[in-house]
Amino acid sequence: MAMQIKLDELIRAMEGAHNVLLDLEELDDETLARHRARYRKLAEDARKQRERGENDVGGLDIEPEAEPDCATQP
Repeated sequence: MAMQIKLDELIRAMEGAHNVLLDLEELDDETLARHRARYRKLAEDARKQRERGENDVGGLDIEPEAEPDCATQP
């Protein structure tokens, strides 16, 4: 439990991190699969950017899907 709280704190401290991801361990498998698909897409796009010699840091982001009872950072 302490490790999860610390990870949540680190996520919140990161500029640009999505607060909606703080409690992933509480989400159902279908919702987790949607989040995983978004991050796979980000990784795929980053690899393509690197192959073209572009910077893959701070690349395009995929808008977080609206989740009930979840707020994203401004």
